[in-house]
Formats: sequence, structure tokens, C-alpha cells
Amino acid sequence: MLMINVFCRVWDTQQWTPERWCARGCRVVAACWGPKDMVLFAAKSEPIVYALSNSGIMNGAKTTKAQPVVDVTKVELPSGEAVGGPILDMCWDPTGSYLAVMYEETHLISVFCTTQMMMQLSVTPCCFISGIDNEVPTTMTFQQNFTEGACLSIAWSSGRIQHFPIIYTDNY
Repeated sequence: MLMINVFCRVWDTQQWTPERWCARGCRVVAACWGPKDMVLFAAKSEPIVYALSNSGIMNGAKTTKAQPVVDVTKVELPSGEAVGGPILDMCWDPTGSYLAVMYEETHLISVFCTTQMMMQLSVTPCCFISGIDNEVPTTMTFQQNFTEGACLSIAWSSGRIQHFPIIYTDNY
């Protein structure tokens, strides 16, 4: 993916031809590929995750524009802790079932359940992950070959590495 002004180009690596997509005009700070040739991305200083489909079809309609799929505007939880705001980083597990989002201004990581049916992407809140004491997440990634579900590995500002497994059950 290459960002140029308000457009980004998504390259077909078989033919090495670009598709031009209309973006938000801001610098992309995070992007991740998912199954079915879908890419999610976030723009600098925005609390919104956008999706682009390589097929050009999203939510049943042909489009060349990025579609907002989840708004993570900062909110205060009942505990008094804040979560959300401008996105710093995000990653999608290899099966496209979980999306983890890290923020510029808050220290909780949000995990969302994601489901792709036909050309619809559904994103629903799953859980929050916090560090110990005043730890801040510095980077994260999903393990590529975790057969029991999804396993998010997080590096914290203290130097600690945390593995957060999400185990699939029959009820999933």
C-alpha cells in the first residue's frame, strides 16, 4: 500500500498494477491485511479504523473509497480509566477473527471480534488489555500459527512481554 496525497495505491502483486483508492488525506499510521484481500488502516490523529477491499466491493456496493468500520473515540470506563482516541497501531489475527488496537493517548489495548460474511465486515468489542502499574504498550502482534485460537503478544514499556491467548471454544 502506498499513500500519495488523498489517494493510496493498493498493488496487485500478480500483475504489478495499482488500484487507486481515495483515502482521508492524512498520513497512515497503522495498516494490516486480513483474509479475503481486505486491508484495515488508521490515519494520523483519527479514532477511526477504515477498510479497503481488494475486490472493490464493501457492504454490498462497488466502492473506491475507504469505508469506516469502527469508531474508537476516547471514552471513560466505569472504572474511571480512559480508552480509545487516535490510533497508534493495530494488528489483525491471521484468521480475521480478532483486531487489536493501541492508542496514542490511552494505555489500554482494545480487542475487537471481527467477522466477514460476503462483503460485510462486522466489528464488535471483545475486551481490554492493560499493563501492570503504569506500563504503556509499545508494540504488539498476533502469533501466526496458534492453532487453538489467537494469541496476541504485547511488548510493554517496562520491557515485559505478555502473551494474551484467546482460545476458541465450541460456543465461538
